[in-house]
Order: sequence, then C-alpha cells, then structure tokens
Amino acid sequence: MKRYIILFAILAIALTSCGKEVLPSENSALTNDKTQNGISVNSVTNFLHSDNEENVSYDRVNISCHYTSEGIIYFVELTEQTSWWTELYLIEQEGGKITRLIDMQVGGFTRFFDFEIIEIEKALYIAAFSATHMGNGGLEIVPLSGDGQTYSIPCIDAHYEENTLTASENGIIEENAVASSVFLGGKLQPLFQDYDGDGNVDIVLEGIEHIYSGNYSESCELERVYYIKKVYLYDVDAVDFICASSVRTTLN
Repeated sequence: MKRYIILFAILAIALTSCGKEVLPSENSALTNDKTQNGISVNSVTNFLHSDNEENVSYDRVNISCHYTSEGIIYFVELTEQTSWWTELYLIEQEGGKITRLIDMQVGGFTRFFDFEIIEIEKALYIAAFSATHMGNGGLEIVPLSGDGQTYSIPCIDAHYEENTLTASENGIIEENAVASSVFLGGKLQPLFQDYDGDGNVDIVLEGIEHIYSGNYSESCELERVYYIKKVYLYDVDAVDFICASSVRTTLN
C-alpha cells in the first residue's frame, strides 16, 4: 500500500508539471559563505588569487565537509564567472589554512552538478553528476586517490532530441511526428546502498520520464509519463556496476 501511495504522489507531481521542464537556474547554487574548520569562501578565493596571477572571478564557490572512513575531507566547487562548467577540488589544509587545492578532474554543467563520497571495496570514490551544456550525462564515479577504476552511469537527460524514433516508440503515430524524452528535473535521483546484501555498495536510480511531442522551441505537449527505477549492482568479478533491473511503469 505504501508503494502505491508513493507512486500516486509522484504522479501528482508529474501531472502538475505538464509544461516544459522547469530546471534550476544556472546560478541556483550560490556562493556558500559558511566557514568549515576555518576554511571560508574568502580563504579559498584568496588562495586562488595568490596562486594565479590572473584575478579570476567566480559565480560559485561552494565548500563542503565530508565525514569518511579516512577522516574529514573538504571540497570546494568552483564555477568561473560566465562559465557553465563547475569543477571540483579537494582542499588540503593545515590548522585551518589552505595549503593546496587538488583538481579532482571531475565536473559538469552547473545546473546539475552535485556529488557524494561513496566507498567501493574499501576505497573512497567521488560520485558526481556530470552533464554537458546540452543536458546529457550521468554519474561519473572516480577514485578519490586518482588511481583505480572509473565508472559512468547514464542518468541525466534534459535534452529535447525531437526525433521520429522516440515518437514511434511511444505510440505517437501522426505523420512526421517528433518527440523527446526527458527526466523530470533533468535527472534520476540516486540512492547508494547495499541493495543485494553482498557487502558492496550498489546504485538505485529513480525518477520520472516525460515524453513530449512537437518542437521545444515552438510548442510541445506532454504525451506520456513514466516512473523509472534502475538498479545497478556492483559486480566484484567484473569490477563494474551491472544493470540488474530496469522498470518503466506508465503513470498516465
């Protein structure tokens, strides 16, 4: 019964969002002015300017603190002014004073960028939402140490592809009909957990898929709403996340 209540709640949200997808503003993640163990936005920007002759301005300077099995780790997300791309840096500090910023070589479209720290076979990894400016992408999972296997799992789709295949696959049969498939909010939401009880982290992705007919730039109409759930299990032998199940349930 609880599952059906949740599905009806999701459907209600989906059907009240029948216009074009409303995505967060490019500047929705504003500067975080909090201080983390003496590390502040000012200390980060001052360090950047002292380490770079160019006086670069930033739209986004977001500091976060993460408690892990290896201790407390600090990160900063940086988006240069007028840029659509956010990059992630590890903050090395001593006594609240920044000594180094390490480029983690992971980033993406600011509208979607977010990350978590997860553990795979006792090693720490960064699981980050990485998308292009067109709104396509997924979870990029990279080792915190910089050495080791990397993983990529598609889960971001905010791009209106406007093609005939999407139309025909979803029963839109008008002559020359085009359609687009996008996720509500642009992405599926991940849950990192040991789904099958084998002691390894797995990834469960859930969300709503909208099918629109017509052209985004002119007018489009919501035709189909689906509930999506995908389960990726970590396979120790394959050293990879394998899609074990994929559910697509019609909600309208």
